[in-house]
Amino acid sequence: QEWYCPKCKGHKQAAKQISVWKLPDTIVIHLKRFNKLLHKLNDRVSFPLTGLSLAESCTPGSPELRADDSGLDRTLYDLYAVSNHSGVAGAGHYTAVCREESDNIEVALDDPGMWLKFDDEAVYTVAPAKVVSPEAYLLFYRRRHVRHSPPAAARR
Repeated sequence: QEWYCPKCKGHKQAAKQISVWKLPDTIVIHLKRFNKLLHKLNDRVSFPLTGLSLAESCTPGSPELRADDSGLDRTLYDLYAVSNHSGVAGAGHYTAVCREESDNIEVALDDPGMWLKFDDEAVYTVAPAKVVSPEAYLLFYRRRHVRHSPPAAARR
């Protein structure tokens, strides 16, 4: 379908592009899991556990495309949590899979880490290969070199 140009008053072939000047430290990606009739979409969507690059989404000249003072790439993100949905609309069940934090940033960058699945009262480990599933609903990514500080209550 062609785009209507208000300047020349004609229909034109066009492409829409969105680019980003400044990237956030945390990104949440919502995967469409229900169609217009609220039928569940169970397609498997591939997503990286580490090294999601948003460089191509940045506007040319963006400060995000320049390495920081330590030479680190500011456009890389690592997955730290997934919210999963199973079942149907209105009668589903939610679980979460979260990456265990590492105190050693070098280990955290090279290793997909240990993942924990939270299912109501049960908590157990899952293999990194099981994190990507057809039930994935929300993806939580953190900029690679930003450290997470737990809430004050957790540090006591």
